[in-house]
Amino acid sequence: MVKFVHFADVHLGAFRDKRLRELNLNAFEKTIDYCIENKVDFVVIAGDLFDIAVPELEVVKKAAAKLLQLKNAGIDCFAIYGSHDYTPGQTSVVDVLNASGLLTKVSDGYYSDDGKLCLNACKHSSGVSFVGISARAKSIDSSYFGDLDLASLEKIPNPKIFLFHNTLAETKPDFLAGVASLPFSVFPKGFDYYAGGHVHEKTNVVEPGYGRFVFPGPLFAADYRDLEELAKHSTGFFLVELKNNESFAEFVELNRVCRVELFDYSVTGKSVSRINDDLASLLSRCSDSVVLLKLSGLLDGNVSEINFDFIRSFLEEKKCIFYLNRNALEKQSLDRVRVPFSSKREAEEKVFKELVSQQSFSSELTAPDKAFAFFEALKQPLVEGESKKDYESRIVSAGLKCF
Repeated sequence: MVKFVHFADVHLGAFRDKRLRELNLNAFEKTIDYCIENKVDFVVIAGDLFDIAVPELEVVKKAAAKLLQLKNAGIDCFAIYGSHDYTPGQTSVVDVLNASGLLTKVSDGYYSDDGKLCLNACKHSSGVSFVGISARAKSIDSSYFGDLDLASLEKIPNPKIFLFHNTLAETKPDFLAGVASLPFSVFPKGFDYYAGGHVHEKTNVVEPGYGRFVFPGPLFAADYRDLEELAKHSTGFFLVELKNNESFAEFVELNRVCRVELFDYSVTGKSVSRINDDLASLLSRCSDSVVLLKLSGLLDGNVSEINFDFIRSFLEEKKCIFYLNRNALEKQSLDRVRVPFSSKREAEEKVFKELVSQQSFSSELTAPDKAFAFFEALKQPLVEGESKKDYESRIVSAGLKCF
């Protein structure tokens, strides 16, 4: 029997917020701790260990330290590039970790004289063989699957694992409906386990004639959508056993490194005053968590009147990380403006005045002469031979002279 852990889509270094980057790293560290405590035979990372090919060095340092603990425990790690790990013409951190011996990058192989893609297999001391295809930007790796020398791969003795970082057509989730994907038929048959990455949703299916195809989903999150899902479902990894020519995969939920709270609030039919009161009440119980506020509906008023600054400040005091999503928020349409005119400039000024009269704010820019002078200042083109810095300085100076 062989026992291993399969995870993918860690995206170390994702998020601008330092606290979220730390939470992401914490999820990775907990997973490695589990592998060591449970004395697995090896670890499989099916791509996107990092969010970019050359991430912040502090993130790399901490990840390398954890992989060293894994190595010192006698546990090997096998990995491929994800679409985020790979950059054309540039060495990835995954290559650096491979060269240092902290992990083994499964090779993409080579093209034979007859145009077939031959994959180089690497072998673990347990007797398991590994082959795989690393991801490329814009799913360029999809074309490689059509060139695979399937016959030679199917001849590799079992047990064997195929690593890939792409989307399966037959199991593709709805949110990836428009994304290019691969059918089962492009894969070699007879592998004990097909370790997938890239799809941020848990999948575990057995395809007759092939084997078990698994996507573990992200360990934590890499973007807002992942955080929304984390508010609803636990993330984790698969603990896999290969025994008597069969595979058994159990999803292990990762103890949440933080609480994620999602609030979906509709503003339709509510005054700005009521919206502010409702949000203050809704968010008052939040503490030491990631707070996602999703606003939707038709707003009768200005977005600027909603107390977002107060909400942010309040949640910061409660040690919360705040994310605002107002993509589904709509504004009451302005009434159509009809004005007679005798010239283009006259029409522009009349339309401008009419639109300004429908707004609740006032500014020097609402005076037509100053506003149009400001617009003209911003429209000045870059002069040949002028540096970007000088151009920006000239535009700012010209704009300030309008007031």
